[in-house]
Amino acid sequence: MSFRAIAEKARDSLLYVPAAFILASLALAWITNRLDQVGVTSDAAYLLPTSTSAARTLLGTVAGATITVAALVFSITAVTVQLSATQYSPRVLQGFLRDRFQQVVVGIVMGTFTYSLVALATAGRAGVSPETADARWAATVGMVLGVASALSIVAFIDHVTRRIRVDDTVRRIAGETARSMAASLAHAREASPVESWEIDRTAEPEVVLASTTGWAQRVRPEVLLDALPAGAVARLDVVAGQYVTKGDVVLTVWPPEGGEPLPAFGHAVATAVLIGESRTIGEDPGYGIRQLVDIALRALSPGINDPATAADVVRHLVEPMREAVQHRGLRRVHRNDAGARVLVPAQRDGGDYVRAAFSEIRMAAANQPHVLTALVDSLGSLRGRLDDEGRDDDARRAIDVQLELIRSTMEQSEFAEVDRRPILRALDRLGIASKETEGHRDR
Repeated sequence: MSFRAIAEKARDSLLYVPAAFILASLALAWITNRLDQVGVTSDAAYLLPTSTSAARTLLGTVAGATITVAALVFSITAVTVQLSATQYSPRVLQGFLRDRFQQVVVGIVMGTFTYSLVALATAGRAGVSPETADARWAATVGMVLGVASALSIVAFIDHVTRRIRVDDTVRRIAGETARSMAASLAHAREASPVESWEIDRTAEPEVVLASTTGWAQRVRPEVLLDALPAGAVARLDVVAGQYVTKGDVVLTVWPPEGGEPLPAFGHAVATAVLIGESRTIGEDPGYGIRQLVDIALRALSPGINDPATAADVVRHLVEPMREAVQHRGLRRVHRNDAGARVLVPAQRDGGDYVRAAFSEIRMAAANQPHVLTALVDSLGSLRGRLDDEGRDDDARRAIDVQLELIRSTMEQSEFAEVDRRPILRALDRLGIASKETEGHRDR
């Protein structure tokens, strides 16, 4: 497993950050014990004038209180995870588990408990009465950590109550997706002509198979260029967000025309194609789109029936979708000065993202005029951006298809006139005229 895969797994865990705090608290307990043993600045004004006996009482109180607080933190975390899974989508849980603030709070509380427990066992000097020996460093640090734990749990409760609100959740996912979309398309340019990335080699290609099963979290074609010999052609057969099974073809490589033998690509492919246990938004913006769509679909389900939330999701989708549709084409061919090429024919473009973002919501919202109005507004906003640039590409056509399908839904719906007319008028302003509005024009 690569270092990046281990790092991604650690981000999804509540273990590693608290474990680091616990190790730090062990070191801190040893340091304070040594300071008390040698009496370093034991008469300083900022230290509690505490005997070993009193310090043990204080540390025991802090240890008992923090383990109770830890149980509260874990309970709140469990309830938050359960609410998120049922109210939004199980896929949204990753964002809550990766919450760094939550991990730090758990670390502070568990670190305080560990420090108090260890300092309680080691406080004092051998051969000196606990009533007369000083343990000022141990008591002072224990008190500071206890106060820090109390403040952190209050901040944690405030943080959680804000984080589980649907507006905050949708805004966070939309922002992460927009940043991921911008980063993944940062090197986009006009798509290369089709004939430039067709395979015209007669030599038998070599294939590289996946060594593990999981999600393609990151795909970096430029990394493979450094491993290709001059004149070789490689085709990436996976894209970020694709599920890969052990033994699937990840890379197909054609040797140079001269027949130069190909080097081993195992390490290069492992670096360029990161396969992990779960999808992440970081370099897979499609996963963010999937999460937002899931929240909207869950809100439109009969069990929840919350069209206002679905409409809110649709409006937030505009932010990442603007990043998706603003590029005229995607770079499907990567070259270097030696003539090596890496082809990425399966790269997703703006039209793919438009269909992924709006199709399912449009179908689920066929009986929800409020959501359909939000769809028309959002799609119209995206199309207006493309019209300003004089665009007529797959993204623009995909938007028009969605608007036409909404128009068709309106014409076949049994909505009351007061519900249907505003949507048809909005479509008419976008140039998507319905039979009804055309009839009005004829008259």
